Amino acid sequence: MALTEYRDQFSAFDQTIQEYQDMLDGKTEPPQKMKLEGVSRIVAKLKRRGQRHTNTISEKRGGPDMKKRNPILVVICMAILAGLGFYIFQAGAAKAEITINGKTYAMRAISVRDFMSDGYVFSTMSIEGNTMRTYNYSDAVLEAKSYYNSGVPFKVKGSAGASINCWVYNPTSEKVEIREGKINSISCDIQDLLADGVKVSVAGLEMGEQTKAEIKDYMDGALKGYQFSENEDVNAISYTKGQVSYTFSFDDGDVLKNAIARNSV
Repeated sequence: MALTEYRDQFSAFDQTIQEYQDMLDGKTEPPQKMKLEGVSRIVAKLKRRGQRHTNTISEKRGGPDMKKRNPILVVICMAILAGLGFYIFQAGAAKAEITINGKTYAMRAISVRDFMSDGYVFSTMSIEGNTMRTYNYSDAVLEAKSYYNSGVPFKVKGSAGASINCWVYNPTSEKVEIREGKINSISCDIQDLLADGVKVSVAGLEMGEQTKAEIKDYMDGALKGYQFSENEDVNAISYTKGQVSYTFSFDDGDVLKNAIARNSV
């Protein structure tokens, strides 16, 4: 193989490193299931491997071992790139999605502003038992690379209460107003939304007054490959695959109360 061909191989290799570096710099988002720590380790590994073999070629350029070493280098580089491609494919295979009023929302792929453009507004109050809570997110901001530990309450425009909660984060290196943040989890109060005439579906199943047994029976088939768990203390069941999870909570009569789609950050 000619030296120019090896140079082309390294150009592609360097481009891959730059793509991952852009993720670390906040210019682009990492693939689903891949945290920034993982991206950092990959970049460091690629740089070390590339530099080591670049040095080898420089030392042996024109020497008798060049034809032996360069094919090995190309195989190593392509193996690393192939492995990364497989990792990204696997990372993108599982998505946390929830459908509200016929529109499907993919977690970590929608901004608060886009969500609100579909007729959802910040809720100013909610009632939990005998407790009334008030909220004010009108001037809220998200610090660089940060997220809210608690859900931001929303409601359908014109309704009361807080029937939807969204967990919001900022993947960029700049402070942003909350409407520019991204949503990584959506929790729906099924009965409140049904009362407002809003339908919710998860994994193709329209949520209603299903029992825990009915939800489990359906999701066991629809979410194959996910790990099932149950929390009896809060009467909830979950299906988890990497950073993606779906959780369903029930009332004392085991009737569906809440549905949550989550893609952790």
